[in-house]
Amino acid sequence: MEQGVVSLTDPTALVVVGLVIVILGWTFRRLLKRQVRQSRSGGPSLAIDLPALPATGPPDAGPQLELYHVPVRVAVLVLAPAGRSGQLPEAIPTARLAENLLPGLGAVLDSHHTLIQSWPGQVSSQGFTQAFFASLSLPGDEGKGSVWSAVAGRFKAANQPFLAGLVLRAATPNAIGCAVVKHDAEWLDLLRVRES
Repeated sequence: MEQGVVSLTDPTALVVVGLVIVILGWTFRRLLKRQVRQSRSGGPSLAIDLPALPATGPPDAGPQLELYHVPVRVAVLVLAPAGRSGQLPEAIPTARLAENLLPGLGAVLDSHHTLIQSWPGQVSSQGFTQAFFASLSLPGDEGKGSVWSAVAGRFKAANQPFLAGLVLRAATPNAIGCAVVKHDAEWLDLLRVRES
């Protein structure tokens, strides 16, 4: 046999060729499954376009919202049911649902002309917060050093768990960035509604 030519009757060569075929088949199958999964989901994009949001801080009049005592505008509120098959309640207006998250938040949403988005059911609170923060692309170090901040986590309404994410804009850059709410009561530690 000439040097440099591999014989297909060589058992080692057959094993290598077989492994290459198996690996290529496995890779092709995974790519095909991913494409099918993406085409089935085909739902609306969950990305939040920050440059398209109002470029102003909190309004001077009306109820005020503070994040760690910094006045902010609620630019976007994202709501999602907990659980893949969960649904947001149609009978409860968004402002009333938001009151369960933080008393007085409904009036703030109206005053700030907040963009409200509904996301599909989420498997876990942690998965929701990761997806929410990933959808934002906040400037700086996850919003730190910019006017943008975000808060996401779970809350309960009518004894059912829901998930919420708020995109917030201050008047001036700050060091707040992103915050995760792990327990319902933490919303009250982070946010405060004040009447002007």
